[in-house]
Amino acid sequence: MDYRNCPRCQKMFTYINTPICPECEKNEEIAFQKLKDYLNDNPGYGLAVISRETGVSIKKILKYIQEGRLEMTAGMAEDNPLQCTRCGARITIGTLCDECRNQYNQAVIGLKEDTARSKTMGTGMHSKQDDEKRRR
Repeated sequence: MDYRNCPRCQKMFTYINTPICPECEKNEEIAFQKLKDYLNDNPGYGLAVISRETGVSIKKILKYIQEGRLEMTAGMAEDNPLQCTRCGARITIGTLCDECRNQYNQAVIGLKEDTARSKTMGTGMHSKQDDEKRRR
């Protein structure tokens, strides 16, 4: 088992998948839900007001947006510091703008198609062991 100290509360915990202890993780989910509820009721406010009213830091709000857990509201967009990591365009969710995300997805689809095509066609190169397996 892997034991670690929680970076937030310093308690020792059994590390499974998250870098914080279960209690701090629960508290973070409560804060996230409070933030979501606030945004549903108050969509027109900027980041500073939202942070002050919910107690969730601007840095953490931006992290949730980059993770895709939240989407930037119209009020937040006024002071939006988030930019596409590829081209620098303003974004409202994730880490890529729509155009870069589409290009990335098309590239992945192309790679999958190339891989599938090369598997069905074969490379034309094989070993003596491959030949023996085919004969059996």
